[in-house]
Amino acid sequence: MTATAAPRLTWRQPWYGAPLGLCLLFLLIVLRLVDPAMVERLRLAQFDSFHRLAPRSDDGVTVWIVDVDEESLRAHGQWPWPRWRLARLIEQLHAGGIAGLGIDMVFDQPDRLSPPLYSGQTEGLPRALRDALSELPSTDERLAEALAKGPVSVAALGLDFRLDPGAFRAPRTMFRSVGGGTLETLPAFKDAVRSLPLLTLAAAGEGLANATPEQDNIVRRVPIVAKVADTLMPSLGFDTLRLAIGARNFSVVSKGGVVAGVIAADVAVPTAGDGRLWLHFTPHRPERFTSAADLIEGRVDAAMLRGKIVLLGSTAYGLGDFHATPLDPRMPGVEIQAQAIENIANAAFLSRRNNADLIEAAVILVVGLLALFLVPYPRPMLAGALVAGGVLLLVGGSFAFFVLQRELLDVTGPIGSTAILVGQMLVAQLRTTDQERKRIASALARERELAARVEGEMTAARQIQMGMLPQIFPRVAGFEIAAGIEPAKAVGGDFYDVRLLDDGRVYFAIGDVSGKGVAAALFMALSQSLARANARLETDIARIVTATNRELSAENPAMMFVTLIAGLLDPHTGELTFTNAGHDAPIRIGADATLETLEGDGGPPLCVIDDLDYPALSATLAPGQALVLFTDGVTEATALDQSLYGMERLHRVLGNSASASAARMVAAIVEDVATFARGAEPADDVTVLVLRRYVSEP
Repeated sequence: MTATAAPRLTWRQPWYGAPLGLCLLFLLIVLRLVDPAMVERLRLAQFDSFHRLAPRSDDGVTVWIVDVDEESLRAHGQWPWPRWRLARLIEQLHAGGIAGLGIDMVFDQPDRLSPPLYSGQTEGLPRALRDALSELPSTDERLAEALAKGPVSVAALGLDFRLDPGAFRAPRTMFRSVGGGTLETLPAFKDAVRSLPLLTLAAAGEGLANATPEQDNIVRRVPIVAKVADTLMPSLGFDTLRLAIGARNFSVVSKGGVVAGVIAADVAVPTAGDGRLWLHFTPHRPERFTSAADLIEGRVDAAMLRGKIVLLGSTAYGLGDFHATPLDPRMPGVEIQAQAIENIANAAFLSRRNNADLIEAAVILVVGLLALFLVPYPRPMLAGALVAGGVLLLVGGSFAFFVLQRELLDVTGPIGSTAILVGQMLVAQLRTTDQERKRIASALARERELAARVEGEMTAARQIQMGMLPQIFPRVAGFEIAAGIEPAKAVGGDFYDVRLLDDGRVYFAIGDVSGKGVAAALFMALSQSLARANARLETDIARIVTATNRELSAENPAMMFVTLIAGLLDPHTGELTFTNAGHDAPIRIGADATLETLEGDGGPPLCVIDDLDYPALSATLAPGQALVLFTDGVTEATALDQSLYGMERLHRVLGNSASASAARMVAAIVEDVATFARGAEPADDVTVLVLRRYVSEP
């Protein structure tokens, strides 16, 4: 019997799928050239992942930031400060020998605390005092004198509308155009909010402080130069660097009508065609910040900044602007300006060619043709290995360009195209099993649809659950009440409640239902509603909790239980009575930051013993004291190393925020727990309720 040779599988066997593959390849190239938002988002996600893997090192020129922070406002009063104080601060920096100063603030209105202006706005001043004040020099003039003493650039903010067509002033910084381009591709603003003419004329330069987030609100690029009312203005960062190196003006270079770069003295910045620069970020660096209060009060010597480029800005609440970057979800805008200067000064910026879209479309064409005609589809294992190797080669090559050349090359298009084409060719190669594949695909689709439906229902349940919690608390004379919950991913059973009763007392509660899921959420809603209803009917907290326990136990076939602290507060005296049903004991914080755990006879969780008379405990909140209630999601939060948050860490946070407002104390606890458990999957809700009595009536 003669043996029959096995059929030989050739690499070109699946040519029957090539025509459709070529059509798909053409459509993919067109899609890449059109570059819709979806394609751009994929590209930006790839660049962000490279950024996180290889952030910029902080070697070379470091820009320092003098920060008008919360400490500065506490020490020297609310913003805006009188401008003589800013003038002194700027003169301190000049005396320290800084190389250049950028002020990320706009002074578009006269100083209301200037003596001449103050004298005319203040009622009841004696005439002699009013006349004396009106003869004193303006603090705006004082600030202008300080600006004029060194290389200072002041900020402007570009606007998409015209403020006053007849009042536009030419930018402070001069420029010249090289190459004869129309510069139509630059970012354009119709007008700008600028400092007073007195101040802009005194400063050596002026620059735009606008951030330009991408479509996903993440800042990756900054404009180095932009158009404002048909004239050019540099960015604040670039203009500050220009002054630091002693350049009198800057030049915009264009080639073929498209911007190619910006030059100041011997510093050349190759930009994209729209005048923007891709930044290579470092993570947020707190060590670059110096509090303005430390400089003003002499705790920091300005001489430490000798020869440095300095930015003056603010991170105080309500003053600072914050933006997301590829490395940080909340970076101060002034630090983004600092990073732009460092990118330019250290030649550490990222670049992307103006013709990158064409290059990447050509790569899609080459990779697509290889995928169509050179992959041995009759040998699936070999085909898979070759495709995986090609993907790794593309990713590795693109990452190597990022690290070694700081070049941004998009490989999501070639990889996605390869995946689509390989899938199409595999479908053609395996046409004999098409029905089975369809059956499997249909089953998978149903499973995914079911999973998506379940996930959607769980999300809706979570939203409804959170909506049941009070978001606005009653205004109680002499007290501040705040609460917060940081929900875990699963539907849980934490809740809190605060209600103002008819007799003027305040009912408050915090609880945690056993278990997770929809059942826990429903039981939580029932527990909260019953306790609230009983608080309306009863005047004694022990009877409220006892009645709630009895009613819950009667409607509890699943044998669930609830830990609960419920209490009544008399705002006139600060006296409170509360009952603890198996919950973590509350903590009372004294005005002197002493912590006291309010232990006492309580009882088991609700629904453990049906007929139990719960006792009431009593305490007093003296002026300046606060009561903190929390669920075990705080103390049992777990870090990546499986360590628990614990009471010791909670006590430390409470001690540090003893003098803070109730809202800030809640935020401090939630933020510290999130920091401790960062990266770990949250297992339980983190819920906090704080009642603080003012030291005196606000």
